[in-house]
Amino acid sequence: MPQASFDDLVANIRTVSEPARFVAHKSESPEHYTPQTFLEAVREVFNGVIDLDPCAEEKTRPNVKATLHYTIEDNGLEKPWSGTVFMNPPYGREIADWIAKLRKEWTRGECDAIIALLPARTDTEWFEMLTVDTDDAVICFLRGRLTFIGNNDPAPFPSMAVYFGARHDVFASVFGELGSLWQRPSQPREWFVDHS
Repeated sequence: MPQASFDDLVANIRTVSEPARFVAHKSESPEHYTPQTFLEAVREVFNGVIDLDPCAEEKTRPNVKATLHYTIEDNGLEKPWSGTVFMNPPYGREIADWIAKLRKEWTRGECDAIIALLPARTDTEWFEMLTVDTDDAVICFLRGRLTFIGNNDPAPFPSMAVYFGARHDVFASVFGELGSLWQRPSQPREWFVDHS
């Protein structure tokens, strides 16, 4: 290491008594606008048509090209969902409300398919709520970190795409190129085989 780099590194070391200059894995905003390349994959799974974006940032020039958009003023948590739905909710504390809404709307039976773009936080209560008691969901843990629209750097967290729908094979074919696929088994633990 060059001496100048070493000197800079030593000069920026914090002692325990100094306040932290940053918080690891903190985002400036709870809203993260979906990259178009990701939306192309969503459209491919949905045969080209996204019927609803329940978390749209605006209606006049929305990031997600959908037939119907619910903005914060419309409150997509209160409105019914139907057709093919793409959801990229705010990633703050309200994310659990959006997961509960997703499960409610999927169970209601008016949605043909749902894809949600979410932070891959498998240690949260909302992740458990998302996948418990269902084998309808297939998850793609995305390779690398997404760079959301409006950001110069990749997100400080990994992401996942969650699919609810009947076309698991299509989702697996499209999203299998983007990361690792996972599904909670509906079978009892005895389903797992001892391979020793």
